[in-house]
Amino acid sequence: MLLLAIETTCDETGAAVLEGPTPPALGVPTIRSSVVASQIDLHERFGGVVPEIAAREHVRQILPVIDEALRRAELYLECGADGLFVEGPESVEELERIARAFPGVPLIANMLEGGGRTPLMAPKDLHAMGFSMVTYPTSLVFRVARTLEKALADMKAERLRLDGEGVDLSEFEEIVGLRGWSMLEQRFGKGG
Repeated sequence: MLLLAIETTCDETGAAVLEGPTPPALGVPTIRSSVVASQIDLHERFGGVVPEIAAREHVRQILPVIDEALRRAELYLECGADGLFVEGPESVEELERIARAFPGVPLIANMLEGGGRTPLMAPKDLHAMGFSMVTYPTSLVFRVARTLEKALADMKAERLRLDGEGVDLSEFEEIVGLRGWSMLEQRFGKGG
């Protein structure tokens, strides 16, 4: 699977095409190409990155970098890429631009709640725009982290009742489908 990733750091704006294993296989992707616009020379005279200058320079550099990344992505599609992922679009207009640039291509939108740059949008709206896959990489873990924090605080304070904050054992078994998994285990064995 080939993916197009676009990223900005304090003093660089970059895009890369990555080739990696097709999910659900695991592995480390290989960089097929990379475009980086550096701001190091721009900030050198100040002895470090100046946020206001960096922000303006990212605005100036991002479109040429995206144009080059999109040009290269088109080449990778011609070589058989399975889909594209563009990292960090910062507006609905940028998402629309990506979708217009690759009609009919499987596109991934990344909805990073709680800190991402891409505006959060409903899956139906992203689909209407042209995105066929949507990821929510932090949605569950951020909520679980808060729940764990509260549960640990309750334990520390010796408040050891759920009081509507959780589920009992039978509810948990229903949620995880334990009965269905037990039936599969009886039918096919425990493995190993």
